[in-house]
Amino acid sequence: MTTAEAPRRPVIGTHSGKFHEDEVLATVMLLSLPEFQNARVVRSRDPAVLATCDIVVDVGAEYDPEKRRFDHHQKSFTLTFYGKSPTASDTLDSGNKDAGKDDGGQVSSERRRDAAGNGKVEEKACKKAAVTKLSSAGLIYKHFGKDILRHRFGLTSPELLDCVFERLYTSFVEAVDAIDNGVSIASNGSPLLYKDSTNLSSRVSRCYPPWNLEELRATRPQVKRLRTAEADLYPAEVEGGSVEEVHGFRKAMKLVDAEFEDAVSSIVDVWLPARQVVLDAVQERTKVHSSGRIVKLKQWCPFQEHLHEIEAELQLDYPILFCLYPDLKNGTIEGWRVYAVNEKDQLFKSRLPLLEKLRGLRDSELGKAVLTDERTQKSEDMSDSDFIHCHATGFIGGTKTLSAAMAMATLTMKDAGLC
Repeated sequence: MTTAEAPRRPVIGTHSGKFHEDEVLATVMLLSLPEFQNARVVRSRDPAVLATCDIVVDVGAEYDPEKRRFDHHQKSFTLTFYGKSPTASDTLDSGNKDAGKDDGGQVSSERRRDAAGNGKVEEKACKKAAVTKLSSAGLIYKHFGKDILRHRFGLTSPELLDCVFERLYTSFVEAVDAIDNGVSIASNGSPLLYKDSTNLSSRVSRCYPPWNLEELRATRPQVKRLRTAEADLYPAEVEGGSVEEVHGFRKAMKLVDAEFEDAVSSIVDVWLPARQVVLDAVQERTKVHSSGRIVKLKQWCPFQEHLHEIEAELQLDYPILFCLYPDLKNGTIEGWRVYAVNEKDQLFKSRLPLLEKLRGLRDSELGKAVLTDERTQKSEDMSDSDFIHCHATGFIGGTKTLSAAMAMATLTMKDAGLC
């Protein structure tokens, strides 16, 4: 009786030698897919070896999705997540005439709720400029990202999938692409004020065997980085290079995989719920104040970025100036904050800071300054003891009641002739 031959395992190919964050991320993303979950990882620069691989990333000087070859080092490669770079040539090295085009609208448009929040889908051209050339990580994510989000994280709703797909690129994968391609985070050429060696790319680099490995072994065998436990390694078969290189690559895989999973969880479990809180507040803004320039959150959440994005998506006729939210402790409202909304991408510059004469005042002194102003709408249930503070820059204030917080915002708007 003959034993049935075991099915052939798929092979993921990448380059040997010094590894980097992009091909490590590309590899662990592929291993998230059912097709590659039992794959071997082969590290080589030998074209004959790479030719036997089912998919190759970050090596080979070829970008051809049909052949599953995903390198970005060739001179003419200029593909970005949203299409070609504005300075791209019309052809890519692979000769694939469709290589630089959108993938069926997969990444060139966004699905958005309508202004009433009914979950309707509206196609909008992406406003983000195509500036970051893809690395092998971005290439794999561009072509396989939605399948990875479906199979590994169970995201099935088309609207949710589209939103997470784009957000995960801009908040996580794009930085990997930029670092690997030498794209600076700042474009003005100013010298760096400090060096960040805590980022994921630096941590991956430290997984590679040190240049003086043999000397360390001989003189300092107690050094922790020389001892790698199996529990610290990603559970995949990797071959190519020394034992130390293979262990380092698997250690980097485990590190990057955990960061990737955490990035997805942060979006799905934290970022998206916050977006919904802000969206609900924006849609209810005219019930808070007739001007529509004040929103009230049901609870605090990271709101600034969401607010700017939602304003643009809903194409509001005027910017929102103030955000009110409660100070909650154990589910009980203990006070209110009035936040002067910042300019987009300028956290410390408010669109309309709280009225100058209120800035720096506290307690009853602040209350009297608000309530004695003839423009303040008086209320029997509001007294000067309802006020706590106004920051010296006018970006935020604190009160004990919602009506007091509203009074600070509306007085500032009246002074500016906006209500």
